[in-house]
Amino acid sequence: MRYLILAAIIAAVLAAGLLMSGCKAKEGENEKPGVDPALLYDDPETLVQPDPDKHLQVKLLDSGKDIFQPVNGYSYRYGPTMITYKDGSMDAWFATPGTHGEWDWLTYRHIDPATGESSREVAAVQPTGESWDRLSCCDPGAVYFGGYYYLGYTSTVDIGGIRNNVFIARSRTPDGPYEKWNGSGWGGDPYPVVYYDGNAAEFGAGEPAMVTVGGKIYLYYTWKSARSSGEKINQLRVAVGDAASENWPATLEYKCVCYDCTSATAQDSADVKYIENYGKFLAVCTDNRFTDSSRLAFYESDDGISFTRIAELRTDLAVKLHNCGISSRQNGHINTEDNIYVAYAYGSDWGVWATRMHGIAITLGDEPDFSDKSGKSVSVQVDIADMPAEKWTVGVTAIPHAYRQIEGNEFDLGIYWTDYSYTDPIAVGDISKIKFYGYDSSIISIKGRTVKALKPGTTYVTAEYDGRSILIPVRVYAEGTPLDDAGTVRSVTATQTEYRVDIASREAKQIRVRADYAGGTWMEVFKKDEGVTYSGYDKDLIRVSADGVISSKKVAGETEVTVSYGGQSVTVKVICN
Repeated sequence: MRYLILAAIIAAVLAAGLLMSGCKAKEGENEKPGVDPALLYDDPETLVQPDPDKHLQVKLLDSGKDIFQPVNGYSYRYGPTMITYKDGSMDAWFATPGTHGEWDWLTYRHIDPATGESSREVAAVQPTGESWDRLSCCDPGAVYFGGYYYLGYTSTVDIGGIRNNVFIARSRTPDGPYEKWNGSGWGGDPYPVVYYDGNAAEFGAGEPAMVTVGGKIYLYYTWKSARSSGEKINQLRVAVGDAASENWPATLEYKCVCYDCTSATAQDSADVKYIENYGKFLAVCTDNRFTDSSRLAFYESDDGISFTRIAELRTDLAVKLHNCGISSRQNGHINTEDNIYVAYAYGSDWGVWATRMHGIAITLGDEPDFSDKSGKSVSVQVDIADMPAEKWTVGVTAIPHAYRQIEGNEFDLGIYWTDYSYTDPIAVGDISKIKFYGYDSSIISIKGRTVKALKPGTTYVTAEYDGRSILIPVRVYAEGTPLDDAGTVRSVTATQTEYRVDIASREAKQIRVRADYAGGTWMEVFKKDEGVTYSGYDKDLIRVSADGVISSKKVAGETEVTVSYGGQSVTVKVICN
């Protein structure tokens, strides 16, 4: 009976007008979204001993409703990550189109199912100029603990969208501003929490999900690489850290492969939650994505480490679905008495995707349930919605996204805002409405929008307009620095100082180093055609290709590789085991 009641509630909620392109919003300027702390679930954590002879059962409760429809020729909200609260309301984050050369941003809105209203969509996390996430912030995964919202996301420095890494940002409020993990703390230039060291021609690491259980933070992520033979690898992996540490990314330790995907390309990222009632972890992903036989696949685990496939759903799901998420409480937990939702993107045309949501129920049974494996998905027309009549500031950006200047120079900061269309950003004309703060006043001074470079150093300017803000890196160099010199190598550093080669898995590792140039720019290099060479290693232990791909000779041991580029060199360690 509870399923019927819950299904009716969810159907009413979804019909209440939560469609993002036409949702109700309060008049006037953007309000600061936030959740009353009293709405956070504060039940003491009780860890239930999982029954290994029982298995999670998942049931779809309705035929679903769109919560987003595209508004122009290239529009989407994919990879939803959702946190629900005591009053039934929901925080949701999505990957959306970026602007001015940035592929994706992470946006936020708060949804109130009781009224059908939601806050206006705003940008939560955006790329940082000339940094490790300069091109994109996509595939969000959210969790809340210790007074912070944490958003994991995917990004890369490769214009081809490959060799991705995992990043983390945090904020006191769900809409931001967010500060990014920088390798040793929070703020400034981001640094990966999971660095991809596999074959550079593959997707890499990304699409994170996070859960806290028993004082630990479980970070799950996709790993798409290749073996030395060329065979593709598509896996869900997990790292575990200390949730009590403010700098918990520094405590993360890689544990293992949770499961191998059924296909190198057709199965995509998993969202992972902890089912409190049964003491089991549940992972959900899409399989046969972008096809007429697409489906949701579910995996379970008794320890959060090793997962087994236990269910598939097709009936009443839209065809060509991809990049899904499942709702939970703020810590990544699901209580089966809560309203639970699953959402995904779908559509036939690339980049023109709707987002659909269904209610689901989770119970426990004696056997895995694949009864819907051959069910019938539904062909749903993706309708193009009208652009909202009123414009508001979704996000703020700087053009250029970062600045490099010589001490003594003066220059103007170009601040722009973007609306719901995510098309050409609009210059902010009234400088009095922009606030600049957070920078080191010994390195730069700001009057109006004009910046004066005072002395060499790096600082970060926060520019705030209409309730939204952007972090702008400003790097000041000594007089005589050739800022137009992008060819002379100033230094070479090891992005990763140690590479571990698993003899059994035969996964190829690839050495890459960071090259900093005289003009202040930088990039990762590894190719022979770029002038990179590798030498000094034990040739009885490993092979290193001309482009830095490491393969073992099935012998355990350690060696060092000297990487040389542009007259500079650095040494990395390789361990075969």
